Amino acid sequence: MMTATRFICAIFVACLMFGLVSAQRKKSTLLPASEAKKATNQCSRPSPEKFSDTWQPTESDIKEMESRFSEIKKLRAECCIQGQKIEDPEEFYMQYVGIVVGGKKLIYISAFADDKPPEYWKEQAVNICDGGNEWGVLYDPEKKRFFDLAVNGVG
Repeated sequence: MMTATRFICAIFVACLMFGLVSAQRKKSTLLPASEAKKATNQCSRPSPEKFSDTWQPTESDIKEMESRFSEIKKLRAECCIQGQKIEDPEEFYMQYVGIVVGGKKLIYISAFADDKPPEYWKEQAVNICDGGNEWGVLYDPEKKRFFDLAVNGVG
């Protein structure tokens, strides 16, 4: 006999499997592959190498990546000047896109700080030019590591 708690858990798992509920954080979105070129072509910071293809990260890939956000702060010291702050990656809106670079499946994160993001931010890449505290980083789901952090206005 199934208890009420087990029944609710089973419903939640089924909803996750069919995409009706997302475990992803509220300030993040996985962009459609058609937005990959725009998301990776930022005007105020270096972009990832040209990619050869796109791919669709799984819910598990996203969840694992998001659990490691604290590691992004460590990269700041390697790339950025003192005025650029990424003290808490969780404060930023983030757009994810799966790209293939050199045969490796990577996830590119384009992050921006905004009290009121544009209405289209969950479906279309946001490109903010001329400085600011926006940033991008690559994530390798196989090695479970972030790399190539780039902040707007930092060459």
